[in-house]
Amino acid sequence: AAATVTAVPGGGGGGGGGGTSTDASATEEDPRHLAVAAAAVVGQVLGKKSHQVDDDDGGGNDGTGPTTGISEPPTIEKKKKKKREKKKSDKTTPSKRGGGGGGRAKGSNTTKTKSKAKTPLPVPTGPVATAADIAADSKRAQLEEAVSNSIFVLCKEERWAAVSNLVASNPSLAVAPMTMANNITTTILHQAITSKGDVSARADLVKFVLSIKPSAAAIKNGYGSLPIHVLAQRNCKMKSKVKEELLLALIHAHPSSITVAGGVGARNPLHIVFTDYISADLCRKMLTLRPDAAKMRDKKGWLPIHVATSRHCSP
Repeated sequence: AAATVTAVPGGGGGGGGGGTSTDASATEEDPRHLAVAAAAVVGQVLGKKSHQVDDDDGGGNDGTGPTTGISEPPTIEKKKKKKREKKKSDKTTPSKRGGGGGGRAKGSNTTKTKSKAKTPLPVPTGPVATAADIAADSKRAQLEEAVSNSIFVLCKEERWAAVSNLVASNPSLAVAPMTMANNITTTILHQAITSKGDVSARADLVKFVLSIKPSAAAIKNGYGSLPIHVLAQRNCKMKSKVKEELLLALIHAHPSSITVAGGVGARNPLHIVFTDYISADLCRKMLTLRPDAAKMRDKKGWLPIHVATSRHCSP
């Protein structure tokens, strides 16, 4: 490298006198100057490389350095968009199980596990209720309820002849339930038996009802008692002879009633008749018709013989 240097005055001359130096400019190749110039060039080169490395690392102050290849995190809007696109893609993508036949439609009954084919429900057959039928039945039910209430009032007033006339005109009234004031159901036979009025008139009504509607002997009241259970009780206000005649009439109309447990004590008629004075003839007839009645136990576990030996039964 070439450098321009200026001559420096000499410190002293030779030969006894100080000589004066003259200024001169010359271009010469001094090794020292070459070293300085080389150091400067190397410094500039190193400075550029350092700046280039900084730029490559993205550390420039101007923020325009090259990217590092890492994408920025997606925004919320981008996430929503990707989610919508994925859902749309799921709907349009053919099902793998369906053999490319399209995805499962919304609301489809197709399940992952193979299920057996269900048997279709049978189609109902038969008549269909019409508005006229419903209206007629409703009117009939209201009429029967009104008639039943009227009959119950007649029974309470002991107007047995009027009750007999109503039953004669409509025998189904003999088995129609009537509701008492305590919401317990009853029938004409139950009312005729438990009443305390004219015994002869009541007995005639019982016999008349059984003659035209024997099934009335098989109707229980709200306490679960048949007419024979009520009649066999000790507190029935009837003469012994009339009572036994009516018991035989009820047994004749409904023979299996002898083995029917009824009332809160779950006793059969044989249990109950032993609580009162009865004839040996009636007891014998009941056992002859239904011998199994003697083996039945009541709610306490008693057999009819236990009741017979503990009460005032006849010899």
